[in-house]
Amino acid sequence: MPFRALNERHAIHEVVFVVTFQKAFESGQVGAVMAAHEGWRELLPNMNPLMLQALAIGPKANPVLRDQGIRGVSFERLKQDGSLQWRLLLQENFTAVNCLSYTRWVDIWPEARRLLDATATLLVKAQQPVVGVALQYIDDFIWDGPQEEYSIDQLIRQNSTYVPNSVRGKGPLWHLHQGWFDEAKFPHDGRLLERTHVDSTRQDKTGTIQTRIDMTLRLDFREPIQSRDALFGGERPKVEEIFSRLHTLNKDTLRAYITDEMAEKIELNG
Repeated sequence: MPFRALNERHAIHEVVFVVTFQKAFESGQVGAVMAAHEGWRELLPNMNPLMLQALAIGPKANPVLRDQGIRGVSFERLKQDGSLQWRLLLQENFTAVNCLSYTRWVDIWPEARRLLDATATLLVKAQQPVVGVALQYIDDFIWDGPQEEYSIDQLIRQNSTYVPNSVRGKGPLWHLHQGWFDEAKFPHDGRLLERTHVDSTRQDKTGTIQTRIDMTLRLDFREPIQSRDALFGGERPKVEEIFSRLHTLNKDTLRAYITDEMAEKIELNG
């Protein structure tokens, strides 16, 4: 099989967990989260405030960047090579947890949930409710064969309802971007966006052909959630059920894109 997954037992490059709020964060809200850094410093030791800057034109028409105050913050852990490993990002009207050292859902989700809960405790209120959540998976597959022998059928199942036959026979460089909304029956009803971008590209440094399946599942709540407890509280929190459902849907959809052989190789059926 000329295609191989990015990692030995899975193809996941990155997974992102998102909680979206109704309004952009005020500087005081960002400051409250920064002041609570000690609660997750062991996982994310680095803190980087995000400044809002405005471009001002002086009397001599010389542009000057002026800080407009803190409008976000990023808490990070880096790998030994200096690349990102974990991040908690507070920006605009959302919080996001990025994991670039994925192992298994049962290992990663509890850490992501802890970070999202910690920030929700500080941010969620009646005037700043949660209006949705999202789960994004980025999977990478590498073509190991000669370029002239490239075959999309080694990765993408021939009877996939998501991939038109028109992309076949076009060579190793192609794109397929699509998405749609559907009404969703979750523990908190809403409208579900299923968006998948598939890009087969040549990597600049190595010339390697890589196919990336970037899938976002976003649930926009029908009714905003106005307290932390309504989302994270209780024996079986809504957030637990929602993200579990999104995770299962991601696996089911990815399985509908790729061949049974690749699904077996990355233990997608486990």
